Amino acid sequence: MIDPVERARALVGTPFRLQGRGGGDGIDCLGLVLDAFTIPSAAFPRNYGWRGHDRATFERAARQFFEHISEQTARPGDAVAFALPGRRHHLAIMSDRGFIHADAVRRKVVERSGTFGAPAIGAFRRLDSDKGDCRGNARSQ
Repeated sequence: MIDPVERARALVGTPFRLQGRGGGDGIDCLGLVLDAFTIPSAAFPRNYGWRGHDRATFERAARQFFEHISEQTARPGDAVAFALPGRRHHLAIMSDRGFIHADAVRRKVVERSGTFGAPAIGAFRRLDSDKGDCRGNARSQ
């Protein structure tokens, strides 16, 4: 079974790079989530609308792999979305210690203890994660 928290922790210290999708060049918040859940980067378009409060493109792509859940029900191993100033959004992975995320200010992936410091606006749980199946098989529509 894939443990997204352990996969994300293995990336702590990786450089931040906007639109980064793995490899040695760095990753951004979506790149971290894709890597932690072993989702191919091609599954999410580069213009996924995470800036400017346009979440529709991101959420359409996410439906293949995640169930959109309330942020109040999020638990370690879920991806949580936050609203940032300047009409931006950010993704982090909830851990037992707090959150793991690609920090643009610190320019690297970090694990932050406690709360995130920005309002949570939703969360995403990997499909079939309750059954231990985290293969990411697309849900039939």
